[in-house]
Amino acid sequence: MKKLTGFFRHALVVIFFLGCITASAAEKTGHSGFAETPQAGWKAPDFSLQAITGETVKFRDYRGKVVFLYFWAPWCHFCKEEFPQLKKLLNRFKDRGLSVIAIAVDSRGNVDSFVKRNRADFPILIDQYGSAVRPYKVKSLPVSFVIGRDGTVLSTITGPKDYLSEEATGFFEELLK
Repeated sequence: MKKLTGFFRHALVVIFFLGCITASAAEKTGHSGFAETPQAGWKAPDFSLQAITGETVKFRDYRGKVVFLYFWAPWCHFCKEEFPQLKKLLNRFKDRGLSVIAIAVDSRGNVDSFVKRNRADFPILIDQYGSAVRPYKVKSLPVSFVIGRDGTVLSTITGPKDYLSEEATGFFEELLK
């Protein structure tokens, strides 16, 4: 049984790695715009995950805030490049109501080791078994969801992005008016 569980864990890693490559290819071929608009009225699924600090974080506790929900993994090359930008993004917009939550799709040990080298000012949650990945239908990394104060998904951001670019900061400026 343990061998089978290990097999599925490794298969998940391979699938996400291939997704990162696919997301990169989409970005390089002129992926349309900074953010995509999902189906109107899609409510962000609730979740409850353990943070690397040990506390349990419930998504419903963020109701009333604009949330940038970032799915990533420490083995994802693009995620490692974007991670420092998330801190700067939060610092720039937190006073205007932006919250950042990073959901790591990996084991706690791998995430702890990454975070020791890359400090964060936002919650980092562990989703080793996909309890948040599945309801958000995450198929590749990195992927982010911008969620409005009412819990509605406003935008989906697929693939690597420059979160400090003029286009990105303009997107968040407009969103947080």
